[in-house]
Amino acid sequence: MGAALLCAGLLLSVGLAKGTASAVPQAPQKKDKAKPNPDQEKAPDQADTVTVSGKVATITEAKVTIVNDQKAELTVALTPDTKITKDGKAATVADLKPDDMVTILVKKGDGDSLMAVSIVVT
Repeated sequence: MGAALLCAGLLLSVGLAKGTASAVPQAPQKKDKAKPNPDQEKAPDQADTVTVSGKVATITEAKVTIVNDQKAELTVALTPDTKITKDGKAATVADLKPDDMVTILVKKGDGDSLMAVSIVVT
């Protein structure tokens, strides 16, 4: 009897491996998609953001231009929502100085424009 069960088990497993065993089709399972909470602040989509680093070349109330380690200039627009951090504390545009090393989380804007989501002075 044990040998018969072993043979039947082997045949069944071989049939499953080859895809020939008959099985009852199962209905596809529906995944519950979490509905976004409109009260929750929307974080920028990571696919739409990029992190850039460099030394501040020029700074105004509207934009910051940095030079990266390959000597390429990049100008990023500032918005009222741009969060600036210096020495682990909240800072303002006035706290940014030329030659400060910064890491900027950038979001793509209209066309080729880039907008700063956050700036961290390192």
